[in-house]
Amino acid sequence: MKRNYSVLARHSGNLLKAIHNLGLCTDLSLAAAVVGAGEAPIDRSTFVRWRDGESPAPLGLLPVILSHVDDPAEVLGLLAEPLGLQVLPMGDIDTEERSLSDRALELGELTGKVTAEIRQALADGRADPEEFARIRAVAAELRKAAASLEALAGEAGQIRVAK
Repeated sequence: MKRNYSVLARHSGNLLKAIHNLGLCTDLSLAAAVVGAGEAPIDRSTFVRWRDGESPAPLGLLPVILSHVDDPAEVLGLLAEPLGLQVLPMGDIDTEERSLSDRALELGELTGKVTAEIRQALADGRADPEEFARIRAVAAELRKAAASLEALAGEAGQIRVAK
């Protein structure tokens, strides 16, 4: 018999699945981070139950996750995206004086870099963790450049950003 889990359990489960799928942390490393934050040990199976939506994960887990991962903006982006928002680390908007067309061309170049990294990583049929990290790094550069272009164009009144 399939259980009907609460809406909060499903939502927190979906968020934890998305964070898990990013590959930024494992259940074991997150369990260690919880202990490192001064909490009682949590069994790895608890994370599985939370991801499966059997019970809602505590909201206090989010700051532990954010301080544990290398790219907290990527995790916060999972929360922001459904709301039409974007999360960027402070100082990540490029304010260098360049034209919109230069920035748009840079997006094309970075898109090519992401594609090249993916192609190279999959040349043997699978991406190893090192290759995946390189792809994520170049993709982060692409997101940063896109956000910078969007911010500059929005300020110039040339693009209206819908929320």
